[in-house]
Amino acid sequence: MDGLAAFFLSAIALASAPAQEPAAWKATWKDLARLSETAPGSPERDRLWRALDGIQVDREWRGHKGSDRAEALRARVLRYHLSRLSGSAPRPIAEPGARIEFMPGEAWLALQALGPGPTRVSATRAALAEDARPRSDRAREVAEEDERDLHLDWAVDEARALREHAPDPRSAILLAQILRMRGEHDSAASVLDEALASATVRADRAELLCERSSVHAAAGADALATSDLGAALASGSIEAGLRLAARALTDGEPSRARSLYRSSTDASATRPSAWRGYGLALLARNSPNPLAQD
Repeated sequence: MDGLAAFFLSAIALASAPAQEPAAWKATWKDLARLSETAPGSPERDRLWRALDGIQVDREWRGHKGSDRAEALRARVLRYHLSRLSGSAPRPIAEPGARIEFMPGEAWLALQALGPGPTRVSATRAALAEDARPRSDRAREVAEEDERDLHLDWAVDEARALREHAPDPRSAILLAQILRMRGEHDSAASVLDEALASATVRADRAELLCERSSVHAAAGADALATSDLGAALASGSIEAGLRLAARALTDGEPSRARSLYRSSTDASATRPSAWRGYGLALLARNSPNPLAQD
């Protein structure tokens, strides 16, 4: 009977242990927040740092010993922030392959620390759902990184979360770019149509129109692409002028290309590509006088 009682007591203890962990980590994250607010070199900062350092070592060891990936991940996130607060530049944490239910405020800490992977996608969604505006720059950064590295499944989820929780023209353009790269042209155009319907700033409309032109071009709708570039040019877009000039040059219209490139070189934000294009237009065949001033 004593053996049976001991068995049940052990089972109860094991079952209740995980429930204690969130409370322990909640206190740890509070101490980390206090550490970030203390003055460098102060006794309070040194005391907190030493205490958190000991906690980190212990919990990472327990996580590895117990094959608890969530515990080990939390410990590595804590180490990342301790290193950051001590003035070093810690490396991003590699994808842990662990499913973790983030506690309030924890997703933001993880989002700052994690490298690419599904866990960072989950952290992005959870962090933005809690408080989007101060976290949107980091969310955009990770979505753009995954887009550059062609992790488009991750990038599109991150961009959708950004668009949902921090809707602005930039988030619409980023999501549309990723959808375009995935070949989802109708979805990309729909995102941009919605953003254009509410955009009131002239420069924002120009950028949205330029991206919608790229979507139409990728879908093979050249007439719609050209129409959007014309509308963007009318809104003051230098990028639209350069694209239209390149099209004119390709289509054997050097005079029109020269005019568009020349107007771009006169703009306040002149780009080197405008001068290169203008030079090519001057040298193009069929030009009645390549050296003529327009």
